[in-house]
Amino acid sequence: MQWNNVAGPNLSQQNTEQKASQSKYTRYQLIEGVKGALKGKVVVSNIGVPSKELYDALHQPSNFYMMGSLGLATSIGLGIALNTGNEVVVIDGDGSLLMNTGCLATTASESPSNLTILALDNGVHGSTGNQPTATSKVVNLEIVAKGMGIKNTTSAHTPEETRKAMQSGKGPRFIHIPAVPGNKNVQNIPLTAQEIKKGVMEFLKK
Repeated sequence: MQWNNVAGPNLSQQNTEQKASQSKYTRYQLIEGVKGALKGKVVVSNIGVPSKELYDALHQPSNFYMMGSLGLATSIGLGIALNTGNEVVVIDGDGSLLMNTGCLATTASESPSNLTILALDNGVHGSTGNQPTATSKVVNLEIVAKGMGIKNTTSAHTPEETRKAMQSGKGPRFIHIPAVPGNKNVQNIPLTAQEIKKGVMEFLKK
């Protein structure tokens, strides 16, 4: 049997070039640009700099700032969404999602309508020195999410497009947002893990 290579590499190259041409905002600029849409919602943010940037842009008791466990932001958000009627937003990253793509299959299987995943994809591990991830070369995270069974997927390239996508259709939503590498110089989060957990739990009791 002869197998033909049906334009796989060309598609990957096209995706990568398109992403590079459409990336205009850093992760912080995107978080800052959508913070109004995050107010009053449970927000689970990926470990490291993403959580520190969220704290700087919009601190609220309902933010769950991860301090460990790379790859589990979406898994934690899924668990919360399945046990609350509140809207839950996950700020995840390409490095995290590549480490645990299975979380997308579980999300599709459980299909909570109150969950939105913002996949901020800057093509690097931004918290550890900007080492490139596979999304900088060959992986399109929206295609991955769709292949895992998530029906409501889209790409957004500006804060305005992201805010619009967050209100579009039924969850779970997966919004792929290409970003420019770079970290905002922000302070460490002045909260303990226990304080972060308590804030979210108290919010969920309301």
